[in-house]
Amino acid sequence: TPKGGWILWGAKCLQLPLTSVYCCQKPPPIFQTPPRIVALNNSTMELVCALKNDQLTQSGIYWYRWSKKSQDFQYVLFSSVFQKRTISNNIDKDRFDVSKASSGNSYTLKISKLQRLDAGTYYCAVSHSSELLFGNGTELSVGKAWLRCCYNRKVRIIKITLIEKVTGHKSVPKSCSPFSLLSLRLST
Repeated sequence: TPKGGWILWGAKCLQLPLTSVYCCQKPPPIFQTPPRIVALNNSTMELVCALKNDQLTQSGIYWYRWSKKSQDFQYVLFSSVFQKRTISNNIDKDRFDVSKASSGNSYTLKISKLQRLDAGTYYCAVSHSSELLFGNGTELSVGKAWLRCCYNRKVRIIKITLIEKVTGHKSVPKSCSPFSLLSLRLST
């Protein structure tokens, strides 16, 4: 949970960090997709925040990130309904971008040239009736990959899978017995 506060998403309540201000609401009319992304270093990913209520589309969108590593809730950026962006000083302006769908009911956060420091859970939020309404969040993991090739020498069946290796996992994938295993590290 964030320093100085807590988040209880099941009840949809948030205590703003280092304050006694609580924001609670019914299940929000905001839905984020996908719920989880595992991405490679230097790749690009997109998060979608869909607003189910037309009134919510009139104020713009906030994006926040919960970082497990630093244990804090970080402001990422705000995009107004006119696509004017205000980005945190800690965020690389060239790698983060927001676009609004032509329907006006969804926003997409695009992060390019992903780095491990981008990992965390991203939340979109909108201001409504003096409260911030949050989406359900998207967990982003960023790391390297291993290519695992398994084959049966007798039947000559080849099975290839890509195993994502995220921060903190440095071990080589285990054998896919009774197959033989070749592991090749992909450079990213």
